[in-house]
Amino acid sequence: MTRRVVVMLGVHDTVTIWNRHRNKETKKDEWVLHVVEGCSWECEIEATTTDKGAVVGGSYSVMIAEHEDYRDYLSWKQMGPEERARYFTLNAGDLIALGEIATEISGVEPYRMSDVQSELLPNAFIVKAFADESQKHKLGRHYMVKGV
Repeated sequence: MTRRVVVMLGVHDTVTIWNRHRNKETKKDEWVLHVVEGCSWECEIEATTTDKGAVVGGSYSVMIAEHEDYRDYLSWKQMGPEERARYFTLNAGDLIALGEIATEISGVEPYRMSDVQSELLPNAFIVKAFADESQKHKLGRHYMVKGV
């Protein structure tokens, strides 16, 4: 587990990121856990009423301050296991949770990604979209992650 600390105005949360990597030899997903400080966590609850009843869901946004240990996904997936453990990335399918979580994802029950996410709900989500805003930006250099 790697801890990262970055200071950016208005970002006081800590998140845990589990980066997913597909092992070409075993053809199984492997997960690398990273704790990142200097984030902003937001959850928006949405409710819709239909003829079949109420449907409630949530959408999540996390802003992570620009960080020297971030690597784009294409570079990160080419790294060896030791390097992947040092650097974090952001990609669709990764899992993010609010706070510092020590639970590793092994792919075996009860430590499958779905098990870990269920245990941490409502403070965990699967990444659906990501934007690198580390170029000049009005909110400061950062990475924006969205999910459900």
